[in-house]
Amino acid sequence: MSRFFVAIEVPLELRKKIYKELVKPLAKLKPVKEENLHITLCFIGEANEAQVSEKLKDINFEPFRARLHEIGEFDKRVAWLGVQAEEAEKLADEISAKLNIKNEQGFNGHLTLARGKEGVNFYEAFAKIKNNHFDERFIVGRIILFKSELAKEGPTHTKVKEFTAKC
Repeated sequence: MSRFFVAIEVPLELRKKIYKELVKPLAKLKPVKEENLHITLCFIGEANEAQVSEKLKDINFEPFRARLHEIGEFDKRVAWLGVQAEEAEKLADEISAKLNIKNEQGFNGHLTLARGKEGVNFYEAFAKIKNNHFDERFIVGRIILFKSELAKEGPTHTKVKEFTAKC
């Protein structure tokens, strides 16, 4: 079995901008690879790919606007960029329900930029971006089921299936 998650893929040009302005300055930490920048709607964990795809096949959502702004951190370990989109929260809840996954904490929309690294002062590194006034919007027209494979040099995310918004 493999590990899976459902996410919003950030458009390429926007990923490039996020990487240049917010991830590169965090080089002393463990930065997320540019191609791995995404917004997780539901972490599934180990599962059967065919079963997950079947449960999600009739997911129904309309295109919506997401706003990326507000930079923050979790427990001196994770630097993130906030996501504002009420529809993303509803979609995350619907996906969790279809997959029978209970998320006690609820949806916390964010895009991970970097993780803490042993021996590096997190706040010293984080200070380089914490006052950045990043504020971008984009249209979410699809969500992706990803397979995640962990490796020493970092995770590799592979697109398994795409689910397109209904217009």
